[in-house]
Amino acid sequence: MITNNSSPRGRSLEKDFKRLIDDERFHNIAIKCSDGETIYSCKAILATRSDFFNSCIFNESLESNNNLLFKNINSAAMKVLLEFLYTSNVEGLITVDNIVEVYYASIHFDLIDLQDHIIESTRKFSMDKNVDVGKKLLSECVKNSP
Repeated sequence: MITNNSSPRGRSLEKDFKRLIDDERFHNIAIKCSDGETIYSCKAILATRSDFFNSCIFNESLESNNNLLFKNINSAAMKVLLEFLYTSNVEGLITVDNIVEVYYASIHFDLIDLQDHIIESTRKFSMDKNVDVGKKLLSECVKNSP
């Protein structure tokens, strides 16, 4: 359980929901990512915040809707995506190293608001006067393209 968030419950919806991310008492779905890592989460939050997850979780034709596998999304991107779904905030989580993966994940899950955050982060990175940022992002895009 998260202990680094010392504010009392009920004062900030974002902080209260952020607590849920790591609170195993609320985990009832396993998400296996492309790098083999399994991340646990809460079906109610995922289904409420994402049409994609809602369809996956409540699709009766799936053998098990408590275990999801995403072969094209790594755990680093999934963690950012989950943080967004829980809190609507990804400040400080999007980096040059994960931005392309997170963007592809946001497209896969059709999260338009997350895509807007990523585009804004890309603008900030490009204004950083670091010529390697552009090369790195382009390289990651080419590496991750189908």
